[in-house]
Amino acid sequence: MKGKLTLSIDKGIISKTKQYAKVHNKSVSTLVEDYLKSLPNDSNNFVPKKGSVIEELLGVISEFDDNSKSYKEILEEELSKKYGL
Repeated sequence: MKGKLTLSIDKGIISKTKQYAKVHNKSVSTLVEDYLKSLPNDSNNFVPKKGSVIEELLGVISEFDDNSKSYKEILEEELSKKYGL
C-alpha cells in the first residue's frame, strides 16, 4: 500500500534530484523510497566509519549504555569526579 509524504527541501536540490531521476529513468519518489529501504532496520546496528568523529565520540559517553541512570545523574557524577566534590 502506498502513502504520501510531504518534504521540505531546498529548491536547488529538488531541481538536481529531478534531473538525476530523469537521467536514471526513475521518479523522485522511487529514489527516496530506494534510499529509505537502504537504511538499516535497527538503529542499534549502526557502526560509524573507522577514524570518524562519530566513532571517537561514541567512546566518550559509554556510561549512557547503562539505562538505569538519567543524563542528570551521570552529569552530577562526572562533575563530582572532575571537581572532587
